[in-house]
Amino acid sequence: MDTLQDLLDDLSVPIVGGLPLGHVDDPVPVPLGAPAVLDADTGQLSVEALVR
Repeated sequence: MDTLQDLLDDLSVPIVGGLPLGHVDDPVPVPLGAPAVLDADTGQLSVEALVR
C-alpha cells in the first residue's frame, strides 16, 4: 500500500488495498469491467452483477 500511495497520491483518487483478491486462500471474485461504486468514507466497494 505504501508503494501504491507513493505512486498514485498525486492523482487525488481513492486507493484500495487489503482486499481478499488474487493469490490468497479464499479470494473474492470481482469481474473486470463491472460497474462498481467505491465509498471511500465507509470503505465499502459495491460491484454490480454483469448478468441480469
